[in-house]
Amino acid sequence: MNDQPITQLAEVLAVEEHVHLELRKLLAEERERMLELDAESLYELATRKEILAEEGRLARDARTKVISDLARSLGLPEAGITLSQICVALGDAAAPLRAAQSRLLAIVSAVAELSEANQRLGGDRLADVQTTLQLLGRLAPTAGQGSSRRGGNLVQRSA
Repeated sequence: MNDQPITQLAEVLAVEEHVHLELRKLLAEERERMLELDAESLYELATRKEILAEEGRLARDARTKVISDLARSLGLPEAGITLSQICVALGDAAAPLRAAQSRLLAIVSAVAELSEANQRLGGDRLADVQTTLQLLGRLAPTAGQGSSRRGGNLVQRSA
């Protein structure tokens, strides 16, 4: 068997790793912008994350195709074949693939943790905003009330 499919798979895994590393950077930046309540930057980051997500889907699809092609060339069933199964079939020749798979799994796990942490933080920040709005809603003058204060209480105007 020639090494081209193995090299191709290693390259695809490297692209996936790069995408996830970039996503990890974006998630760290997103967390900072959430803490700063920087809506404009958060919008920009969301756009960049969408682009990276599409790149990730393309890389995943490429990986699936290369794994399927490699399985076919090894005489393995293509349906449901995994990278781990390919590595077993390749034996020692799969050492670079195993290393790439380990790195990719580690970075995917780190990205998932950051994403969950950001979701929790976003939920907490949203709850803070909602609480503030409710508080402000109770303090806002209603029809017939003035906005002046006496002794810390809103006074009602009499017409």
